[in-house]
Amino acid sequence: MQRWIKTLLSIMLLVSTMNVFAQREEDPVFEQGVEAYKRGDHATAFKLWLSRAEQGEMSAQFNVGRMYDDGDGVEQDKQQALKWYQKSAEQNHPDAQYHLGLMYSEGDGIAQDFKQAYKWYSQAALLGDARALYNLGTLYANGEGVERNWDRAKMYFKQACKAGLPEGCDWE
Repeated sequence: MQRWIKTLLSIMLLVSTMNVFAQREEDPVFEQGVEAYKRGDHATAFKLWLSRAEQGEMSAQFNVGRMYDDGDGVEQDKQQALKWYQKSAEQNHPDAQYHLGLMYSEGDGIAQDFKQAYKWYSQAALLGDARALYNLGTLYANGEGVERNWDRAKMYFKQACKAGLPEGCDWE
C-alpha cells in the first residue's frame, strides 16, 4: 500500500513539475513529452525528454532522472537516475537537488552519504524547496552528516512549515 502511495505521489510531483517548467521554457519537444506523459504514453515522453536532456535541458534531465528512478516508461536504473539528477542539479534545478539528497540520505542505489545529502538538500533549500528544508532539519535532529543540533533542526522544520510543508509544523 505504501509503495502505491509513493508511486502516486511521484507521478503527481512529476506532472506538476513538468507543467511548471513546460510553461517557463516553451520548448515544443519538451511540451510534446508533457502531452505524451499525460496521455499515458510514458515511453514516448521518455524518448522526447531524453533527446532534450542530452542537449543539456535541465527540466528534461530531471524528468529523465525521475523516470529512471521510478522505472516509469523505462527500466528502473538508479545509476542513470543519479547521472541525470546530477546534471540537472548542477544547473540549479531544485527538484533534482532534492532527489539527489534523497538518494544519498537513503542510500538508494548508491552508497549512503549524509554529507552529500546535506550538500544537495542545502542547495535545494536555498531555492525554496520545503522538502529539502524539512530533511535538513531531520539531518540535524539525528546528527547525520552534521553535528546534532536541535536548535538548527527546529529552525529548518519551522522554515519547512512556513514554506507549506505540514510535517514541519509539528515541531513548532
